[in-house]
Amino acid sequence: MFTPKFTRGAETDDPRERARLRQHAMAGAIPIRKALPIVSWHDARPQQIALVFADLRARPDIRDLVRLHQLEGAGDIVTEWRFLLDADPARYRESLAILHVAWSSPARAVARFVFRLWGHRPLLHLAAASGSIAITGAPPRIPSPKPYLSLTLSIRATELRAVLQTADLIDAIRAAAGGRR
Repeated sequence: MFTPKFTRGAETDDPRERARLRQHAMAGAIPIRKALPIVSWHDARPQQIALVFADLRARPDIRDLVRLHQLEGAGDIVTEWRFLLDADPARYRESLAILHVAWSSPARAVARFVFRLWGHRPLLHLAAASGSIAITGAPPRIPSPKPYLSLTLSIRATELRAVLQTADLIDAIRAAAGGRR
């Protein structure tokens, strides 16, 4: 079976080590309230974008970056995906996709967003196809009374696509074997 090369990864069969890796991935991550595709209008055409409603109350630096993004543009951003893939058949749906983001301008900041690989898969497929994810600190109100103030991140989509292909393959194998999706 093809195993994609990921930016960072760890293999372990030890349940305690898996729990430690998961706890480490979640520690300090910005909570995601909701993540969904929305339609935005650009140049009089509808465009679907991956929008993450993040809980930025504890991160005024990131909240301010969203505002600065509107005034000064994207700035210098480096993104990196990390993945915690659980091979245990009973827990494989608990696998995580972790987006690390580092800004060097217009201000310095570092953040981490943790996505449930199976729960957020449609959104992650859209992000991989478009090469970007938009982040907002606004509460998730659909429909919104006004446009969301958001920060669009260009992401490294190649790694994300490889992991999503692996997840799709796992689901196809499980479905063919009569397992639950």
